[in-house]
Amino acid sequence: TTQNFFLTAPPVATARKIRIVAYGDCGNNSSNQVNVKNAYRTYVGNNATDLWLLLGDNAYNAGLDAEYQSNFFNVYKADLLKNIMLFPTPGNHDYANDATRQDDHNIPYLANFTLPKNGECGGVASGKEEYYSFDYGDIHFICLDSYGEENNKRFYDTTSAQILWLKSDLAANQRKWTIVFWHHPPYTMGSHNSDTESELVSVRMNLNRILERFGVDLVLNGHSHDYERSYLINDHFGLENTFSFATNAVSNSSAKYDGTANSCPYLTTSAKVKHGTVYVVAGSAGQLGGTQASFPHAAMYYSNATTGGSLVLEVQGNRLDAKFVAADNTIKDQFTIEKDVNKTSSVSLTAGQSTDLVASWIGNYSWSTGATTQSITISPAAGNYDYFVNDNANAASRCLADTFHVTVLPAGGFATLSNTTSSGVSLKVYPNPAYNSNVQLSISSSIKQQVTYIIKDVSGRMISSQKITVNKGVTDRSIHLATGVYFIDAIDEHGERSTQKLIVK
Repeated sequence: TTQNFFLTAPPVATARKIRIVAYGDCGNNSSNQVNVKNAYRTYVGNNATDLWLLLGDNAYNAGLDAEYQSNFFNVYKADLLKNIMLFPTPGNHDYANDATRQDDHNIPYLANFTLPKNGECGGVASGKEEYYSFDYGDIHFICLDSYGEENNKRFYDTTSAQILWLKSDLAANQRKWTIVFWHHPPYTMGSHNSDTESELVSVRMNLNRILERFGVDLVLNGHSHDYERSYLINDHFGLENTFSFATNAVSNSSAKYDGTANSCPYLTTSAKVKHGTVYVVAGSAGQLGGTQASFPHAAMYYSNATTGGSLVLEVQGNRLDAKFVAADNTIKDQFTIEKDVNKTSSVSLTAGQSTDLVASWIGNYSWSTGATTQSITISPAAGNYDYFVNDNANAASRCLADTFHVTVLPAGGFATLSNTTSSGVSLKVYPNPAYNSNVQLSISSSIKQQVTYIIKDVSGRMISSQKITVNKGVTDRSIHLATGVYFIDAIDEHGERSTQKLIVK
């Protein structure tokens, strides 16, 4: 039928959106399992799904072949299994919670799925279908086995064969995004307790250090039958009460990126360095409910133990959007990660040449020229120019900003450009330091002209940008700024600038 298809993996440099859905603890043949599936199908509509991740406990209660048939294949065979590439991880129920199966791995899970143990889909060959890695576009995925044993060692033993393979795989990874998934979570106060359950403590204390050191972006788990999503965090390996925003939160933003207060995306880098990781428990695609006394966990921005759902990831270029699509057809949580943005670039041209300036993110755009596209084409006369782009025309809602310093030489390119023009401006800011929010800008100009003044904080993030008409002589302007350190530029019609540093106490 027309439903029977799958998408082939795109090239690394694909410009299209890649869509992934993750189900944890799904296979219990419950009404919640069906409702979660139907809610996702409603959400995705006619759009294709590239990948489906299973986060363990895929067939209750003991991962028997008959349970796989009744609780997994029968539920999904008419829709999701027809056209989505599936990559699972085993949970404790897939091993029947049995110590013998934990050692001999004689489980139906391995008969029901064929997985890329030999590096067929990218990554370093593990030789094991229980744990493996693969590439899809510019994303590297790593699946770990958190319950099985090899030589009496679990995966959180840093001398285990699995962790030795993991380290080599992470070291070889060159993809922009790295997503790791397994069953047992390092942070949860849902139906399981990551402070008191020794295997969860061991994961947090041993495994997290490795993942964060190699710049893993996102960790997905199940096991707890709820949804829990952390802030962008690192270096938290202790009990819940040792979590500190000052020490462990790279950003305390909600990262919802929806225009609400404190909702800017989490900003990271493609470099494989410790830049913060988001941890998500998405274990309510079938089983649902149960909380500990301290629920929600202190490291979590959002937690939900009453409504089942699935986690949807949409990755395009250097932007990742995640949404918790709940069984009641609502999006209960969302977050965005952007990589390698907020850039300052220098561009050199010769008069008569044109070039494209391209914003470093995918989203909305507001250029200093008035354009609203991701890129603009410029061909200015000889001189020095600055072009600016941010992600929102509303200054209060801006999160991203790029600056382009453009130098244009006269035709031939040998003349020396003057640093001043007859219409140049000078800027004074007073009082400085200011001891309240009221600050005066004094802009001096030799002619009547349009001048743009731009205010940035010490991180280079644009606070505001405004174009005004100044008269010949001195034009004063009042502004209001919160406590902090700022850099203020006044830029004339020729791109000449005058900059002042301002301290507001």
